Amino acid sequence: MRILHCIMLLALLFPASESFSQSLFAGKYSMIILDNKDSSKFVQYKKIVEDSDGHAIHCYPPTIIQGYLTKDGEKTLRAQSKVIAVTDTFYDAKGSFSFRDKMVINVWNQRFLAMMATRGEEEKNGENDRSEEKPGKYETSEYMMGSVAVAVVFVESDGTLEKKTERWDEYSKEDMFYQVRKGLDWWAEQGGYRASLSWTYEFMDVKTKYEPITHSYKDADAWINDVATKLGYGEGDSYRICNEFANDLRNKYKTNWAFVVFAVPADNDDDGNWKESGSVAWANLGGPLLVMNNRCDGWGPDQAWEVMAHETGHIFNALDEYAGASNANERNGLLGVINGNALDGGLINEECIMKAHGLRACDFTKGQIGWIDDNDDGIYIVDYLNLSKNFNLKMVAREALNLKGKSRFKIDYMDPRIEKSRKFYTDDFSMNSRGWKEDKFSYVRNGSYSLNGSSASPIWLPDTYGDANIAVTTKWESGSITESYGLDVYSMNSGDFFSIYINHDGEYSVNHVKAGESYYLNWTKSQLIKSESANVLKVKCVKNKISFYVNDQLIKTFEDPIAGDRSIGLAVGYDVRVLFDDLTITKP
Repeated sequence: MRILHCIMLLALLFPASESFSQSLFAGKYSMIILDNKDSSKFVQYKKIVEDSDGHAIHCYPPTIIQGYLTKDGEKTLRAQSKVIAVTDTFYDAKGSFSFRDKMVINVWNQRFLAMMATRGEEEKNGENDRSEEKPGKYETSEYMMGSVAVAVVFVESDGTLEKKTERWDEYSKEDMFYQVRKGLDWWAEQGGYRASLSWTYEFMDVKTKYEPITHSYKDADAWINDVATKLGYGEGDSYRICNEFANDLRNKYKTNWAFVVFAVPADNDDDGNWKESGSVAWANLGGPLLVMNNRCDGWGPDQAWEVMAHETGHIFNALDEYAGASNANERNGLLGVINGNALDGGLINEECIMKAHGLRACDFTKGQIGWIDDNDDGIYIVDYLNLSKNFNLKMVAREALNLKGKSRFKIDYMDPRIEKSRKFYTDDFSMNSRGWKEDKFSYVRNGSYSLNGSSASPIWLPDTYGDANIAVTTKWESGSITESYGLDVYSMNSGDFFSIYINHDGEYSVNHVKAGESYYLNWTKSQLIKSESANVLKVKCVKNKISFYVNDQLIKTFEDPIAGDRSIGLAVGYDVRVLFDDLTITKP
């Protein structure tokens, strides 16, 4: 389990608007209040909204939907359900509403008030159909698209084991939820509307024998396991427990994804941080758990939404970009996107919510959460669950016309799940977009990777692969005509090496070296080697079989003792310079 956390920076201002441009959808941004107690019927009512060209963004089963509602949708909804109110403005929550519904309505009303209802302070200004693949029990937040169930668990000490110093009251809960909702709304504004992004909430109050804010995130398992027991999931590994909780939540509300927010009060804490930590929040990379307190010292209670947005990025696989966190060579997300905006070695240095400054998401962050539209049709390519099928494609297509040419970078990605024949690694070396090693001996230049053995060799790709086809174009540039260059394959399970080398003298050498053994290269002269032009080297790895090719001619097949993931390396001898180009890896 990898835990990432926010660093403390000064709070930033956020524009007051919380809704999308009305031109993106037919209908109005509205709140629908239902007289309903059946969660399954609520799911049907949400579907009515979306099947009528609307879009449900914030859902509070079984009574409230907030999002875009068309006239046809409202007509059908009123015919099939008991509607208490439909409003696109302030709503006075008089009557016998539950505390939860009053809280939801009050947060809605803050869009229309100059003064915040909590804390008594002014708010600062400031389809391409594909075969569906069902995510597994522990795949609760693969990419940020479609419907997401969010459990907001208000955790409070009961004082039985540790001294109780904090408590939730109605106002602080409402304030906390306002920040949570605003952080999730921020992601929808960044482009989630193009993928029908919506949030379905469940609220819970749970007491624990611990006082959570007095603990560090390193020993948080103590109170998290205690909370999980109170929720009915028993003790054990907190990551697994919260996955089961999130998966049950997803099944309950028929959403695509789910995660859990443990909200902790810290109004009386000295610094609003966890013990022995400069952090105010953390989240599991890829889900399912997000932990934050309501003070978020260094950000402040009114800017906690930024912390929520940052940590939600982690839930959907976005990496940190600030100094000392993830570096530019790391990849993450379903598409394996590099961390190209990282302060440590990044290709660019732009504002981004994952860098903890700036009110935008950079292209690399969007790629890690699955938001890559490589053909400008308005549909994100990672949508293997077909989550965008209910979206108004005409509106998406119209918006897509305004998106062309706006990004300065083509985000490379790997895609092992959408189409078996699709390339999931490709690099034409037009730029160093993957963080390849560069020094005075080796560098990316003029559309190729020029390697000299004086630099470390081989140069290993940052990721490993199981079954895969690897191809690269090589061309001798200078140096010894008998020095070798080519591809190395290292079996992670067996520890064996496999390789194919050629030289400028028209020879090749293929090798299988068992773990721990030394070896000498045996060369074979061949007319397949083009001394004065480029040569394409290929490796096919299928289960235990590893086959080597030169210019599409099979040279030899070896058997790997133990099949599994393998590392791929670009190898160059000491006294030779070679150009590598058009590196691709595809599924067999």
